[in-house]
Amino acid sequence: MAYTKTNFEKGDTLQASHLNYIENGIVNLENDLQLSAPQIYNQTPQKKSTNEQIKILCFGSSWFLNTWFYLNKITANLGINAKIHGYYMGHSQFNEWIAFYNNDLSPFAGSESTRQAYQYISENGADYTSQKHVTGGAFGDQEYRDAWYNDLMTEEWDIIAFQQGAHQSVKWNLWENYGTLLSMIKRHCNPNTVIAFNNTWCPSITSNYLPNDTDGLCEKTLDGQKKWQQINWNNCKRMMRLSGLSNVSPNGAMIYTMRRDETLNTDSYDLMYDGLHPDNGLTMYGCCSCFYET
Repeated sequence: MAYTKTNFEKGDTLQASHLNYIENGIVNLENDLQLSAPQIYNQTPQKKSTNEQIKILCFGSSWFLNTWFYLNKITANLGINAKIHGYYMGHSQFNEWIAFYNNDLSPFAGSESTRQAYQYISENGADYTSQKHVTGGAFGDQEYRDAWYNDLMTEEWDIIAFQQGAHQSVKWNLWENYGTLLSMIKRHCNPNTVIAFNNTWCPSITSNYLPNDTDGLCEKTLDGQKKWQQINWNNCKRMMRLSGLSNVSPNGAMIYTMRRDETLNTDSYDLMYDGLHPDNGLTMYGCCSCFYET
């Protein structure tokens, strides 16, 4: 950074002549400077040669497991050697991953008294394999639980991507601790790591989630589904603006669009075999492709 050292007195105005250039932190509005430096700065991924391996760490709820189901196949087909390490915990939200980091197993309201996270690894085109529970036994095996922290601290990740739980996406109060989560990630990743968010949720119009999780705001209709998707995006956009996070994969918008293609599935525009998740086929491949292209 190049700057002009100036002693400012009380009441002085910061003018353009006082600062020559601050990377990504200054917006020059005529003669005044408006400071707009983001809290989180994301660099472009560094170029790698074909014999180098790109390392991706991702964690979140079941939609992230769907997202990376074919991801290693896509990278391998394009000649990219990748190691993709994932942590999956069904319908998980930010505070649960923070709880892991703080060495605390907090119960999840309405779910099991002790939550379990699964660890998945795939490498150079290989299918993922379930490794073990991160949380271990009923009260949490310390060795298993430490796997989450050790991986963050010891691996040189090129990309770290995280995800909000699906039906938490319409409730802003469950997004508010984004700063703690991002701080946790930035504390251990290397300076060139790209941090990304996987915005993936879009319910089917027949899903009970529509009215139940929006306090009656969204009905089981196409309009209700559209409203859900808008609330989810508004919360994501708010998190992006407040944190400075700019790398977001819009998988939910992609699924939302695919639901309206009658040639994919004519049954209530529902593309999921269980009413919640993409089937093992084009829709799940779409999730992986959307994340990869982002």
